[in-house]
Amino acid sequence: MTTILIAIIAVVILAGLFGAVLGFASIKFKMEADPIVDQIDSILPQTQCGQCGYQVAALTLKLLPTVMLLTSVLRAVSLLSKNWQT
Repeated sequence: MTTILIAIIAVVILAGLFGAVLGFASIKFKMEADPIVDQIDSILPQTQCGQCGYQVAALTLKLLPTVMLLTSVLRAVSLLSKNWQT
């Protein structure tokens, strides 16, 4: 019985500690919203949300700048590797 009680107390203490660390990190490393996402969102009609079959259009919109950045990085790496091989 004591072993179970010690385990429960340990889990509660760890959960509290991790929660405090995550709470501090969310305040310390807060990121501002990307203005390009709001600009793209304002251009879209907003009248047929969900009709395309994708329920996560807002998430896709938020990830769009990251995807564009990764695409340009991959293009640069590809060009560099082609130039390096010649």
